[in-house]
Amino acid sequence: MSHLTIYEFIERDNIQVDKLYVDIVLQDKWICINDDLIKSIGCATIRDLSEHLSSEDFKENKDYKYIEVADLDDSYAIFGDGQKPSNDAIRYLIAVSPICFQELLALINTTDSKMIHKDYLYAELVYKQYMKYLSQSKDDELAKLQNKLSLVNKSYFKYEQYVYVMTKSNDACKNIFKLGFAISDKDLVKSNTHTSLEYVYLMNCVDASSLYQMIMKWLSPFRYNDIEDLFQIHFATLKKLLSIFENLESELFATINDLYSDYHISCNDTLEPFEFKDLVNCNLHGYCNKLYNVDLLDADSSDYGSITAIDNDTLRSFII
Repeated sequence: MSHLTIYEFIERDNIQVDKLYVDIVLQDKWICINDDLIKSIGCATIRDLSEHLSSEDFKENKDYKYIEVADLDDSYAIFGDGQKPSNDAIRYLIAVSPICFQELLALINTTDSKMIHKDYLYAELVYKQYMKYLSQSKDDELAKLQNKLSLVNKSYFKYEQYVYVMTKSNDACKNIFKLGFAISDKDLVKSNTHTSLEYVYLMNCVDASSLYQMIMKWLSPFRYNDIEDLFQIHFATLKKLLSIFENLESELFATINDLYSDYHISCNDTLEPFEFKDLVNCNLHGYCNKLYNVDLLDADSSDYGSITAIDNDTLRSFII
């Protein structure tokens, strides 16, 4: 079952939201502050904005950076018509991170900045609605598969467990994240109780423990201070990695359930088992004789009781 992209979802439901804000929320794009936006947030020039950022203790290259107009590409969000500035006199712009952008809007607190912040928060709401749609689509897909598999309970698989990512304010600014898993909704709620950590990514899955261990393995190069479940990695890259596993989980879920369903629906205990001789295709006697010059049998290979003439000294020479 194919799912709508977020843009198809917006178009289907005729949601009035600026694609720019959706790009920022969805892809963590840095925002280029052009002349129009500079004025909207209460500054006159790029220099004024730079001084304001420095005075508010924002850090260059972490929260904001200078970028040449010639270097602008799709990894940056550009306000207005989304095009590069046409004025050849403009060589540099300031780009800010999504978190810095929200904090900057809150600090400036002008009428225009409030409107921009409102649009940004609305895009976040639309994104949450889209995630809810994806979750419901998975539930619907699961319901169809469960109906298909109604003949055999043992072939049911459900998205009832979770792998999650959490962080807190002090860790987020250092790209530090905690990976965990929960085998039920109750465990999920418990993981977020009496802690300053907040969920930043949540993945439904069939077997949370196995998926968790697999992701832990692939994240091991980014382990933080040898703490088993803490990793230091940029969130955009972490999300891309997790989406790979999420897509794999979804594909396995659908494929294996279809396989089991087809098996139980078509089989009905009527398929004849294979003959043993048709299953055995490894000539161990010939293999060992060719590789090690060792005869395993002193009789016909079908005589399983006559494995006597083994050259132990020859075999022992291959043991490390």
